[in-house]
Amino acid sequence: MKLKYLDRWNSKRNLIAKIYNRDLKVKTEAIIKDTYSAYHLFVIEVSYRNSFMRKLNNKGIQTLIHYPVPIHLQECYRYLGYKKGDYPITEKVSDRLVSIPIYPELNENEIKFIISIINNYQK
Repeated sequence: MKLKYLDRWNSKRNLIAKIYNRDLKVKTEAIIKDTYSAYHLFVIEVSYRNSFMRKLNNKGIQTLIHYPVPIHLQECYRYLGYKKGDYPITEKVSDRLVSIPIYPELNENEIKFIISIINNYQK
């Protein structure tokens, strides 16, 4: 039933992603030229993730951590023999990633509000 909305929803999430990439003053996902994404998630990189998430939550902006454990440290890949420290950059970045809202019902004012709160975040 909802499949008929998929193209419209994906277009709206792509538009939001372009606005986020253009206007956010934090490290964002790269938009690769000549590609199209469903933007199921929009992930940013921030310092002080916990206080950042609390601040946004206090402003009514939900944030989530979707992948808290790097792939090489997940239980299902333990048989490969990787250990903490094998991929230090991945491990560092994984502690700094936060998913912010990117759903098709976000309106222009909500997008601007999210951007404003993130850009004016201070620890």
